[in-house]
Amino acid sequence: MRLMKTQQKILVVGVCLGLLVSGILITWLSISKITFPAVGIQNTPTPSPQPSPTPSPTPDPLRPRTALLLGYVGGNHEGGLLTDTMLLAQANFKTKELSLISIPRDLWVTIPLQTSQAATSAGKVNQLYALGAEGGLVITQDVVGTVLQQQIEYVLAINQAGLIATLTQLGPIPVKVPYSFVDEYFPIAGEENNPCDKTPEDIATLSATLRGFELEKQFTCRYERLEFTAGLQLLDASTAAKFVRSRHAAIGGSDFGRSQRQQALVLGIKNLLSQPSNWLKIPTVLNKVYRNVDSNLELTDFLELLGLISNPESWKVQSYQLDKTNALWETRSPDGQYILVDRAASGSAQLNNESWPTLREFVKGWLTQTPAEVASRGGSLDDQAP
Repeated sequence: MRLMKTQQKILVVGVCLGLLVSGILITWLSISKITFPAVGIQNTPTPSPQPSPTPSPTPDPLRPRTALLLGYVGGNHEGGLLTDTMLLAQANFKTKELSLISIPRDLWVTIPLQTSQAATSAGKVNQLYALGAEGGLVITQDVVGTVLQQQIEYVLAINQAGLIATLTQLGPIPVKVPYSFVDEYFPIAGEENNPCDKTPEDIATLSATLRGFELEKQFTCRYERLEFTAGLQLLDASTAAKFVRSRHAAIGGSDFGRSQRQQALVLGIKNLLSQPSNWLKIPTVLNKVYRNVDSNLELTDFLELLGLISNPESWKVQSYQLDKTNALWETRSPDGQYILVDRAASGSAQLNNESWPTLREFVKGWLTQTPAEVASRGGSLDDQAP
């Protein structure tokens, strides 16, 4: 993980403001090496001229760029680095289209072990970033890129506190809530170990009979109630963060429901920033992003991308979701975990990174606007068929 230095972050803000005011265009210069012919020595044969090396082609500055966006809770509690949000984002600068593909956190993937180049283990895709520090970004980029068969250039990870700090700069965000839902058990930060007036004896009795979330539900003081109504809503930063993180609603509490909400928030932010009256907020927003994000995005990358974005209002956002209705099959891992695998690999939970033909076909079709020639099928754990 390469965090920008403080001086670079300050420079980013200054450059952003300059771009907004004066419309500076960012261009790349390509320098090719020149090979000089060898000078012959008197009375010796002149060596045959060596062909000059062919310079590498200059990359198309308008080529599509692909990034992986990760969201995690952070903090000190258990599981704080597990990624609740994973979005593949591809920007097509020629057509001015942004494609967002939600990746469910329960994908069962092969994880290379750091102890050996050949050793691997199996686990959920949301574990990858939690493997630690710089290795977390790198391994997430490599594994997800292999699974999707896409070249991922940038990875950005932001925690809940950073998300709230960034969204606060925007003010209320217009979000089209896709469905109404109530979550009675949204965790309150800092209350994870509150006994809720229960004695040690009470806790021991409960722990002997209940497990997992059923046990956690007995400690009601650790949770707050959330309620959202379908339709256009104005959400402040804190509420928007809760909106995308809610997990325990009877309606839309699954990974797929959260994916819909995450994409709804992204679209709301895009619409907000598309308004000219909000353009002067962009430098402050970007400054907050870089203060709270872990990324392999370098300053030069940022400046190039910023120079390619003009008139945000003209951009079109296409949202897609990998789920049970298209590419995925739900099953159980050998140790009983709920997992998602490719439909073509539905007979086994022992996977490798080459076991994703259906998923890859859908992703490729979405990004190239070529429909995948695969029947869309879905269902529950009990009624799905290979």
